[in-house]
Amino acid sequence: MEYYITMSKKLDIEKQLRNAIQESGMTLSQLEQDTGIARGAISRFVRGQRSIGITIAAKLAKALDMRLVYKDQVKAKGGKQ
Repeated sequence: MEYYITMSKKLDIEKQLRNAIQESGMTLSQLEQDTGIARGAISRFVRGQRSIGITIAAKLAKALDMRLVYKDQVKAKGGKQ
């Protein structure tokens, strides 16, 4: 199964990240080591207390073995919206 982090104007990226982190079994400390993003910042992204930019999302997606796509790309490929 292929997992996506979708970037669009309306999305629940926090939920996507939270689910991906839980499914990966990685700790925030491991993500911090793999991405160079402070574990506190990752925690704030997941809780929706901090905005996430494309560069950060790309690093997290790579560490979590996910594809980062824009919502329009998912629609074009027949994926869920």
